[in-house]
Amino acid sequence: MEEDPRSLALASVEAALVSDSGVFPLYQEKEVARAEYLRLRLEEGEDSQETKKAASVLREKEIALNQAPSAKEYSRLFTEIRFLTQEVDELLFGPFREKTPCGGNHG
Repeated sequence: MEEDPRSLALASVEAALVSDSGVFPLYQEKEVARAEYLRLRLEEGEDSQETKKAASVLREKEIALNQAPSAKEYSRLFTEIRFLTQEVDELLFGPFREKTPCGGNHG
């Protein structure tokens, strides 16, 4: 899988993403918002106004980060790789999984 063109493209985009000076501040802002949301959720509870406001700020920061072109490309390629690994997993381990009564796999 390491030599798969999608894996190589993901590694390249990941390197560009890390070095993208416009993305790192967005990532930092998202992480600060995330920490604040988690703190408030623990201290104030999930239904408090402060927690709801922090959740809204976190969503805004996540959206801003995800809209960066290099982040969009990374997400697209990461999704392709995830599907590839799911296919490989199913080919290798699918026959060994228990079938559930409703016809799905368990485990």
